[in-house]
Amino acid sequence: MKPDPVVEPHGSLSTEPKGSLSIDVDTRGAAWTAFDQNPTKMCEGILSAAWSSLSTTNNDFEVSVVLADDAMLQQLNKQYRGKDAPTNVLSFPTDLGDDDRLPDGEPEPLGDIVLSFDTLAHEAADLGIEMRDHFSHLLVHGMLHLIGFDHETDQDAAEMESKEIQILADMGIANPYQVEESMKNS
Repeated sequence: MKPDPVVEPHGSLSTEPKGSLSIDVDTRGAAWTAFDQNPTKMCEGILSAAWSSLSTTNNDFEVSVVLADDAMLQQLNKQYRGKDAPTNVLSFPTDLGDDDRLPDGEPEPLGDIVLSFDTLAHEAADLGIEMRDHFSHLLVHGMLHLIGFDHETDQDAAEMESKEIQILADMGIANPYQVEESMKNS
């Protein structure tokens, strides 16, 4: 069973967060702590900002983030998607059934987001953008997958990209799709 809707399907973004989002971060590898002394705080800041734009419920939710490397992402990508190559981000939404009851007062788990430092760093360098901006984009991208967005069709992709652009703009981050398009055309 999917959680109560936490996003507005159309229209403007909410300006006040409702409900809460608990964030658990598992940092694997020195590259992440070299990038940011407190990767947990960095993830909490990004996801909290995104949540304030997404939440339309008073329910409490939880997200787990794993900051990993190419080896882990390649293994997961092969295991769950049949692709034997690393990738930048994978999202694993929680699918609780009606019989999966949580104790009262426990936040409902949305799922896990796993990111590869190696791939993110290479992509940011190739695109000529700040690693923090690229990381923020892909963390938001992963979060949107957890709450039901996808990019399987052109219409779905356009809706998801629009939501990403809005959230990132609220954080002061340029439209990542314009950056990618300008790199393709140069």
